[in-house]
Amino acid sequence: MSDDDARRELRALQILEAALEKPTGERLAFVDGEAASDAALRDEVLRLLEFAGEDEELAPFVAPSAPSPEVERTIGPYRLKARVGAGGMGEVWRAERADGAFHREVAVKLLRADVGGDELLERFARERQVQAALQHPGIAQLLDGGEDERGVPYLVLEYVDGRPIVEHCRRARLDDRTRLSLFLDVCAAVAHAHARGVVHRDLKPSNILVGEDGRPRLLDFGIARVLDPEMIAPGLDVTQGTFRMMTPAYASPEQLRLEPATPASDQYALGVLLYELLTERLPFDLEGRSPAEIERVVTGEEPSRPSETRRDRRLAGDLDWIVLRALRKEPRRRYASVDDLAQDIRRFLTGVPVRARPDSTAYRVSKFVRRYPVPVALAALLFVVLSAGILVSLDQRDRAREAADAASLARADADRKREEAETVTSFLTSMIAGAAPGGRVDREATIRDALDVAAADLERGDWTGREALEARLRLEVGRSYLGLGAYAAAHPHLQRALDLVRALPPPRDELWASAVHARAEIQKAEERYAEAEALVRELLAFREETGDEPGRIAAVNDLAGMLRSQDRLDEARPLFVEAIEGAERLGATDTLAQALNNLGVLERQAGRLEESVTLTERAIRIAREIVPPDDPTFLLYRSNLGMTLGLLGEFERSIPMVREVLDERCRVLGMDHASTCDSRTTLTLQLVRTGQAREAARLAEWNVRMLRDAHGSRHVLTSNALEIAGKLAYNAFRDLD
Repeated sequence: MSDDDARRELRALQILEAALEKPTGERLAFVDGEAASDAALRDEVLRLLEFAGEDEELAPFVAPSAPSPEVERTIGPYRLKARVGAGGMGEVWRAERADGAFHREVAVKLLRADVGGDELLERFARERQVQAALQHPGIAQLLDGGEDERGVPYLVLEYVDGRPIVEHCRRARLDDRTRLSLFLDVCAAVAHAHARGVVHRDLKPSNILVGEDGRPRLLDFGIARVLDPEMIAPGLDVTQGTFRMMTPAYASPEQLRLEPATPASDQYALGVLLYELLTERLPFDLEGRSPAEIERVVTGEEPSRPSETRRDRRLAGDLDWIVLRALRKEPRRRYASVDDLAQDIRRFLTGVPVRARPDSTAYRVSKFVRRYPVPVALAALLFVVLSAGILVSLDQRDRAREAADAASLARADADRKREEAETVTSFLTSMIAGAAPGGRVDREATIRDALDVAAADLERGDWTGREALEARLRLEVGRSYLGLGAYAAAHPHLQRALDLVRALPPPRDELWASAVHARAEIQKAEERYAEAEALVRELLAFREETGDEPGRIAAVNDLAGMLRSQDRLDEARPLFVEAIEGAERLGATDTLAQALNNLGVLERQAGRLEESVTLTERAIRIAREIVPPDDPTFLLYRSNLGMTLGLLGEFERSIPMVREVLDERCRVLGMDHASTCDSRTTLTLQLVRTGQAREAARLAEWNVRMLRDAHGSRHVLTSNALEIAGKLAYNAFRDLD
């Protein structure tokens, strides 16, 4: 199908949907007005109107609003009582058994006798077989079928006396949890269909009715796609036919592009439904838009968060993440299945961390606190007691060590006291360091607060005579802040730790080395490379003096990185080569991968892009064997490769890779982490180069907002993001001239 044909078909579907809202006598004039200048478009709409009429929008099986039939009819053993809908293709009637075998109201769906065509007959037969294969309490059941005395086929289905699900929730004023419970029932019905190889393709409120029993029923599989050919009788086509039907407001991006629908397409429609259930609005305002505009909006723009649309903080967080994951543009980035979507809803309802949300220690702890407030309160009390007793515990450790050399104290008793004291110390230190190192903390969580309390306790403590202990604790607190990306909070603790270890009497030890390295890391993060270089040179000299070869090789790699960051490439390159050779000799795979990646970045800066790709790909191969795929270091290597491929113009490889890294960094590190924002910047620039300026501008604006909230308006990362956003805005303004 050509692009012109695709656009004409999408426009035809839009006109058809609007025409079906008009009274029968006004439809032809409406179509003539909408397609007056395009005869082919007019013919297509009239053909679809003839085939479909109101069949896709009948609100089938609803309590009758149409008058009773002019002449009472009996079809097979069923007496037709009232017509509940009629269109160009068929009719739906409320009926009952006429032979007295039992009393039950049913819905009878008829194919009009004056509408023929093999395609339509085949579609009707396929719908009958699909309905027969689906046996689920959330799906209107097929009860019978056959042909009337004229040979016209009909279906007999369960009659649902109810309202569309959104209208039902609105009229009953249901709260969010009840609406989510109804949505879970719908998910179960859709998952049942998917498990049997059926994609509904037209999930929307009018096809999901809530009956008097309060349970939703899924209706109308007339345009369903059958994925399993064995479901269909021999000779029937498993596809829909030559014409396509959809409801643009609920159609997935791939459906609007007229690509084959998959279970992920139904999941997208469920995401739209969930958005509407929670906000009583659709994710996008498509009213009055042309087909091209509809496709552009749905495939290229991001919806507002439900919490922003409803202006209700109760939706913020988990529900926002769940809905937006179901509405992702790329099918592979949605949930793996409708069951997984439903499972995340259940996790939200039970207070368990949801999988759609970026993972972090803080987030999981916050959910745990909400689920178990009493035990957590007791644990918090224990933490306060232990924190208050940290000096006592450490003092006991020191006394135990002294007692080990005292002849007056039995060695066994000294060992016992030393082990107990060191266990308590290790536990308390790990608790502080466990405030999501390498991750992020949600603003609603309490880990950052706990870290702030620990930092305040350090300030109030009397550390006279215990400078080494204060340095160790400040180092742990500073590292934790650094892992959260809270550079301003980390800075004073790491500086204090360094000042303390410098003042300690010789010899220098690993505590000194750790403090120097951590201080260099935060200066590097703040782009203060000259100061960081001086510290790394100091650390390198220490490693050489102590004969620590693995530590020396790691320091050489760090020093080369500092030089590279200052564009001193000729000085950095031989050091990277030295680090690579040394790491290979020692079998230090982690240092080897880091050095290869760093040299790859250097070669990219030097314009040697092919060499950069080769080095970075080797680093990725090594890292894949030693760290999990969502490890921040592994994501860094893939990010660097994606950036280099983009510079080579290999956007078919680079853009999907950068998107995947961005998605993983959002999940692992958080939306506003510096590394996440770096990925967003990389994607922004590559989108600009491929002519996707609208999405690029949106990402740039998002980056500015995230970095400003996380680091303030004057931070170097925020300034860089503002510069990019400003250039995009300037170019867009210039293009308008």
